[in-house]
Amino acid sequence: MNGKNYRRGICLSLSLLIQASWMSFLPAIAKDATAKSDVVAVVASANPKLAKPYNVNAYTNGESTSKISADALEVANLMGILPQVERLRQLKAQSSQTPGVIPTDEQMALELYLMEKVFGASLQVRTVADRIDGELAYAYDVRSILTAKRDKNLNYNFIANFGQGSALGSTAGGLFLGAQPLAANICLLTTSGFSILLTLAALKMQSGGKRESDSGTNMLAHFLDLEPGPENSYPDLVWRYLNATPAGSTVSRRQQTLDHWRNARRLNETSESAKKAVSGMNISQKESIGLLTDRTFMLHYVHADVEQLDGSLLDLLKYMDLN
Repeated sequence: MNGKNYRRGICLSLSLLIQASWMSFLPAIAKDATAKSDVVAVVASANPKLAKPYNVNAYTNGESTSKISADALEVANLMGILPQVERLRQLKAQSSQTPGVIPTDEQMALELYLMEKVFGASLQVRTVADRIDGELAYAYDVRSILTAKRDKNLNYNFIANFGQGSALGSTAGGLFLGAQPLAANICLLTTSGFSILLTLAALKMQSGGKRESDSGTNMLAHFLDLEPGPENSYPDLVWRYLNATPAGSTVSRRQQTLDHWRNARRLNETSESAKKAVSGMNISQKESIGLLTDRTFMLHYVHADVEQLDGSLLDLLKYMDLN
C-alpha cells in the first residue's frame, strides 16, 4: 500500500507542477497576443493614402512643368489664386523670350503675392502637423507608462501563481507519501482554486490600468465634427482641403478616412461619448491602453491627410517656375 501511495504521490506532484506551469503561461500567451496587436496598430497607422512621392529638391533645382497637375490645380482653386498663377506664367513666358529683360512690376508683384500665399499655406500645414506630433508624443508616452505598469503586475501574478502551485503541490506530494490522502486532496483543490483565480486576474490585467486624462482636446475633435472651439480647429484652407474631393474619387478625403476608421472598427460614429473620449473632450473619461491605441491610430491618419497638402503646394510652385 505504501508503494502504491508513493507512486500515486509522485504522479500527482508531477501533474500538479505541469498544471501550475501551464496556468502561469496562459497569461503570457495572452500578453504576447496583446503586444502583437499593439505592433499591428502602429504598423497599420502608416496611411496608405500618403501623398505621392515627389522630389523635394525640385523647386530649388529649377525643375518646372508645363502642365498643371490635378493636385496643384485643386489647391490653386481652393486658395483662389488660379487666375494670378496663369497670369504669372504668361508674363514669365513673355520675358523668357527676350533674355536680359528686367521683369515688369506686375510680374514681381505677382511673384511676391503668390509666394506669400503658398508659403503661408505651407506654414498652416506645418502648424497643424506639429500640433498632431505633440499629441502623438503624449499618447505614446502615457501608453508606455500604462503598459509598463501592466507588465509589472503580470510578472507579480506569474510569480505568485507558480509559487503557490509549487509549494502546495510539494506539500500534497508529501502528504500522500505520509498516507494522508484527505489532506493531500485538500491541498490539491486549494492550489487548483488559486491557479484559476490568479489566471483570471491575469487575463483581466491584459487591458492594463487607467489614469486621469490631462491632455485636453486634440485635433480629432474638429475632424469628428465635435465643435471643439477655434483653438482646436483646423485653419480654413486645411479644413477645406480635407473636405474636398480629390481627383479620381467620389468622396472627400475626410470621408475616406472616416470610412476607413469605421471599417477598421476604430470609430463608432453613432456614439457621441466614444468620439469625445478619443478626442479628449470628455474630461471624466480615464485613459486606457486601448483608448490611446485608437487615438494614435487615428491621429496618424489625420497627420498624413494634412501633409498631403504640402505635396500639392510643391506641385503648384513647380508649375509657377518657368526658369
